[in-house]
Amino acid sequence: MGGSVTDLGGARFLVSFIGEEGAPTSMSKLGLLTRLEHAQVELARCFVSVGNRCAMPVVTVDPVRHGGFGAGSKFPYPEEVERAGPLTAQVAMPQSDMKWRLDYERDMGLAVAFNRAIAERRAALEFQPIVRRDRSEQLLYSEALLRVSGLPFGAGTGHFIPVLERFGLVRAVDRLVVLAVLGQLKKDHAARLGCNVSARSLVIDSWWLSIFDYLADHPDLAARLTIEITETAPIGDFDAAIEFVNRLMSLGCRISLDDFGVGYSSLAFARAVQPHVIKLDKSWLRDGDERDSETSLLSKFAAFCNTLAPCVVAEGIESEDDLEKLAKSNVAWIQGEITLPLKARDLKIVLDMEPVKEA
Repeated sequence: MGGSVTDLGGARFLVSFIGEEGAPTSMSKLGLLTRLEHAQVELARCFVSVGNRCAMPVVTVDPVRHGGFGAGSKFPYPEEVERAGPLTAQVAMPQSDMKWRLDYERDMGLAVAFNRAIAERRAALEFQPIVRRDRSEQLLYSEALLRVSGLPFGAGTGHFIPVLERFGLVRAVDRLVVLAVLGQLKKDHAARLGCNVSARSLVIDSWWLSIFDYLADHPDLAARLTIEITETAPIGDFDAAIEFVNRLMSLGCRISLDDFGVGYSSLAFARAVQPHVIKLDKSWLRDGDERDSETSLLSKFAAFCNTLAPCVVAEGIESEDDLEKLAKSNVAWIQGEITLPLKARDLKIVLDMEPVKEA
C-alpha cells in the first residue's frame, strides 16, 4: 500500500498511508472496504509462530487524523493515540503460573484451529426458523447457527466462542458471519435472516466500516436482517454498545437479545436498547417444574419480557412435550429442532475470508 510505520512501543504502531492519488489501481477493487479496514483484516489473519506453536494476533486499529501526532498536536504523546479512537475490550494480561500457561496454550490452540477451519472452508452457517407457536407457517426469521468440523476434542460453538471472546478474537468472526448472512440476503430477496454478534463486538470502529456502509446502501437488506446480541461475555463499554445498536437500528436492522436471563444479560441494557425480539434461554423451559401452571416462573418471566420487546421467543423447543409446557405461557414464538423443516436443513453457507464486494 505504501506509507510508513512507526513503532510506538507496547505493541503499538503508527501507520501512515500514502495519499489516495498514489494508491495502486488494485485498491479500487476493494469497493466499500476501506484501506484501513482491509489492512486490519489482513493483519488479523496472520499467525504468529514461535517454535512449533502458533498464536493469533489481536488487532485493534484507531484512526488518527493526518498531522495530528507529535509536538504541538492534539495528541503529543504516543499513549494519547490510543485514546483517539473508540474503546475496545481489553485482553486479560498474561499470568506467570503454570496453570495459566497450560490453559492459554490449550485455548489458543483451539483459536488457531478455528481460524484454520475457516481458511479450509470447514466452517459453515446452518439456519433454524423462528415461527409462531400457534401458527407454524408464520416465520419471524431464520437464525444462522455457526457449525465447525474438525476442531480439537470435537469442540463446538459453546467451547470456542468463549475462548475467542477471552482472547479478543471474536470480533473478526462476527464480521465474517454478518458478511455471509448479508450475501445470502442479497441472493434470496424473500429471506429474513438473523445472526449472532458477541457483546464484545459492540463498538463502532474499523471492524465494521464496510458493513455499516453496505447496510446504508442496501436498506432492503437491512430491513430483513436481525442482529442477535449474545451476552456470554460482559459488555466492555455500555455507552459504546448502545451507540452501536442505535446505528444498526437507524440503518433499518432489527435487534434481538439472545439467551436472555442467563450469562451477563442485563436488564439495564435491554431497557436502553428496546429490542425488537427477546429470546429466552432454553434453561427457562428445562428447569420449570410447574409446567401446566399459569403462575410458573417461565410464565412470569415471559410476561415480564413482553414488556421489554414486542416479540418473545422460547429457544430449544425439541418436542411436543416442550410445546405443552408453553401452552399457558406468554411466549408467542418458538425456535428449536421442532421448527426445522426439511427445506431449512438444505440451506448452508460456507464461511470464507473474502470481504464484502461492491454490489
